[in-house]
Formats: sequence, structure tokens, C-alpha cells
Amino acid sequence: MAQERMEWLKAAGAVGVLIYNDERIAGGCPLPLYLYYPDPGYRSEIPVAQINHDEGVRLKRLLDAGPVRIEVNGNPDIEYTYHLSQPNRQRIPENLTYNYTSASLAQVDSSYHDAGIPGLADVHWHAMLPDTFSVAGAEPFLSRSRRTEYFGGFDPNVLWLGQADGPRDGDFAQLWKSVNEPSRTVQRWYSAPETFGSPDRPAIGSINGIVDCTMCRLGDVFVGVYSTMQPGGVMAGSWLNLTTQLRKDGAELPKVPRAGLPEGMPIWELPKQDGVYKLTQTHGDNSATWTFHSKTVTDHAAPPGYSCATLLYGVPIGVEGPCAPQPLVFVGYDFGDAPDLWNKITAGGKHALQVNAYHAKSNVPMPPIAGMNLWFSTDDGTTWLPARTTPTNQPGTYRTLVDIPALAQTRGAISLKVEAWDADGNRIEQTTLRAVTLK
Repeated sequence: MAQERMEWLKAAGAVGVLIYNDERIAGGCPLPLYLYYPDPGYRSEIPVAQINHDEGVRLKRLLDAGPVRIEVNGNPDIEYTYHLSQPNRQRIPENLTYNYTSASLAQVDSSYHDAGIPGLADVHWHAMLPDTFSVAGAEPFLSRSRRTEYFGGFDPNVLWLGQADGPRDGDFAQLWKSVNEPSRTVQRWYSAPETFGSPDRPAIGSINGIVDCTMCRLGDVFVGVYSTMQPGGVMAGSWLNLTTQLRKDGAELPKVPRAGLPEGMPIWELPKQDGVYKLTQTHGDNSATWTFHSKTVTDHAAPPGYSCATLLYGVPIGVEGPCAPQPLVFVGYDFGDAPDLWNKITAGGKHALQVNAYHAKSNVPMPPIAGMNLWFSTDDGTTWLPARTTPTNQPGTYRTLVDIPALAQTRGAISLKVEAWDADGNRIEQTTLRAVTLK
């Protein structure tokens, strides 16, 4: 493997490594060789560069004739990537040459944050039409970095699915988007805070890039599938929590076992009539209690691209038919560009915070968000201070200023507590301990 070979070369006295393909690739396309390092945090201590086949052959001939001085100039971490998709339906065009300019590209200023171990990250984007699927190769780069990404080939029928893998086992994040015109936007990956939530997938009819329907009910069966979300619409995972509890009229409802699935899966059979339920669960530093209305589902309300939980871990749960996301309220936070690449913000001053209350996407209109109360703590939840929120012109979106004392007067992090509700009385009470660390 490349990692073992690099260590062997270093021990043998090599001061650098030049790699080239000793066979000419058909068509002459100078594709780089991919070096696989099993340790995602591995960085070679000696310089490594790649040259094309012709350059490699010429260098080998020069070395056969005697010593050669080699000088390689360049940036080892390429800070930009192009993602280009040019779909051609039912035909092969006469000309396969495409020219891209600023007028035909969408620029995204991306940052990759990481509060854990440093190492290599990668991101790759899938460009998907309703009946096709394409995958771009993943280009490794340093986590805690900033990159510029360009998207080209505007098509309203193309769904872009981005997947970022961080340096730690389990680091996994996804983002869905549509790119139809020149623009310049900002995208943060692995930025804090992370909360319960539901992904926002564009309504493009692709057979791929399917998203789990969040907190959905299939007829009379409620399945507690949920996601964890980061600022900017990034999904950090889709989950089933064995410790989730559901109550009605103060009494805990029993979970319904399913053959082939672990005991305690969050699956409940509910009465057909409308009722008020209370669901509680904890995930990492997040804990929440939801109060929501629910009744039997007769009309399908999950949007295109969202999958009802008829299968869990590949095991049928024995329920088919229409499903609909239930009106649970979710709340997410966004400190904007205040968190640095280590997900830390500066103590001793005021920071703007955007708070978003919303429901899972549904084909049936959800009740509007009606209000919110917010508190913050700098002593890990021992003391809570109110933060005054102001609604914006975006439904469910509020802004506030969090006045943070000097670092020495804190325990090194901000915790957040919120309650939000909609016009029908559906409510969330959520606590996020150590949502963002301080510096």
C-alpha cells in the first residue's frame, strides 16, 4: 500500500517521490494516480508529486545517463475544484468540447471545519438526472481548510448530492442542491452547532439521492427516524434511537417489535383518531421533548425524493401505504462565519446568531411557526440567560445577539436552550450543551 511504500522509501534515504504511470493511457488522458492511505490522517514526511507518462519516460532516460537535479514547484493542496455536468439526453452530440466562463459557473466558497483530530478530508459530488447517476472522484485535502468549488452545466433536472468525509471514523455529511444559474454562495461543512432536524432535498424527480422521511407515520404506524443537521443545510446522519420514548396522556406507549430488528426500535402503532403525543430523546449533547398532534394517515404527503420507512436496515417492517411527516418542530442554529475552522468563536463580545424553527418538508402545508423563546449558558447549563429574539421576513427564522463574557468567566463553551411552537400547538423544548466552544 502507498503508506507502507512511503515509509520504506523514507527509511531507504529518499528525499522525495515522483510518480508516473509507466503505461500510456488510452486516449492520452493524463489522469492522476490515486494514492490510498489506510490511515486517513497520514501525511507523507517526504514530498510526493505526480508527473505524466511522457515526462516520466523522459526523466527515466535522463537518470540512466547520470545524476539529475529535479525541482518541482506547486501547491501540494489544491484549493479549488470544478464539478461539471453536461447531460445530453438520447443522443451523442457532434461536438463534445465545452467552454466554461464565469458566466456559466456557480462559485461556492466552502470551508471544512473540524473540532476533532486533524487529517485528510474529501468531498465528492454526484450529479443525478431522474434516470441516471454519476459520481465524481473524491479529492483528498486537509481538514480545517477553505476551498473554492465551481459548478457548471446548469440544468433544472440535475440534482447535486455532495458527500464530505472527515478524518475521523464516522465523519459523514451530505448536502442536496440544485444549480441553475451563475451565483456566488458560501457553504460550511462540519460547522457547529449540530442539532436534531430534517434535511431539505430539492424537489427534483431523481431515482437516486433518496432521503429518509423524518418522523413519519405510515397509516397508523409511527417510525421515529430523524436526522442531525448542521448549519447550511448539511445533514450529519440519519438515525434510529433505541432510547426514544413516546407518551400519550402521561403514559408511555410500548414499542412494537419487528422480526429481524433489534429490540427497542422506535416503532409504535397509534390510534386512528387525532391525539396529542410527547416524544423525548437524547443524541450526543442534544436532548429534546416534542409535543405534537397525530392521526391516521390516509393521503400520501412525503415529497418526491423522500422515502417512507417501510424498510429499516433492509428489514421490512410489515407496513405499506401512504405516509406523512408528522408536525414535529425542529430548531437549528447558525453563528455565520463566527466559528473558525476549529469550530471556536471568540469570547468577550456579542455574536449574531440565527435561529431557524421549521417542520419536515411535506406535500401538505404545515402550521406556521408562531413563536420562540431562547436562552444561553456559558457554565454548561448551570445558569441560563434569556436571549431576545427578533423575527425576520423568513417564516420561522429569528435573529439574536449573544453577549459572551470573557473566556476566564466561562467554562469554555456556549450552551443553548430553546422552546418553539407553531400555530396548532406543536412544540419543541431542546437543550444543546456545549453547542460551540470558545477561545
